[in-house]
Amino acid sequence: MARTEKLPDAVLDTVASQIGSLYPSLTRDPNLLQQPAELAETFSIWLLRAEDVIKETTRISNLALNTGRWHSQVRIGGKALVAARSVPLGADPKDWQVKQIFEGEFAEGVDEAIKWIDEHVTDDPLVRVLEVPAFQITALWLVGDTEDHVVVARVPSGSTYLQRSKLYSSDEFLQALRKERLIVGIHP
Repeated sequence: MARTEKLPDAVLDTVASQIGSLYPSLTRDPNLLQQPAELAETFSIWLLRAEDVIKETTRISNLALNTGRWHSQVRIGGKALVAARSVPLGADPKDWQVKQIFEGEFAEGVDEAIKWIDEHVTDDPLVRVLEVPAFQITALWLVGDTEDHVVVARVPSGSTYLQRSKLYSSDEFLQALRKERLIVGIHP
């Protein structure tokens, strides 16, 4: 059974309280406010930068950077419809602050990846969120003792080499990522 890094209950209470106070003013669907909500899975967020993707390595753990941020799934009426991103701003659990709240497809994509892992992964990897912003990819990174794996939760519609809800070894993921189109921003 997969596992996550654990945050203290006091931190989770602070995050849940902030989501509870912020979310009602952000939702586009007032019917969701009538249903019970609960804070579900919480993962540390790690970053894979574009300049690191091209480095010659087969292991994500040699490349990924800890952002210090956390991703929490929020279930409303039993379904993961919301995701929140939070960060500690001090040592006290009350110093945590929710910085982003997402409703809809993003939370659902992460939830599908969680369910896929629960159904198909039999060992005990540590699961983290892996963000690859240059490719607009969000994945669940399964950190193993000897091998890392990735299950993609969000990928752009034009992706050719990566697909959601499929287990990739670290090497397979990096090789496929190197073939994908980099998202190019606007230059001044």
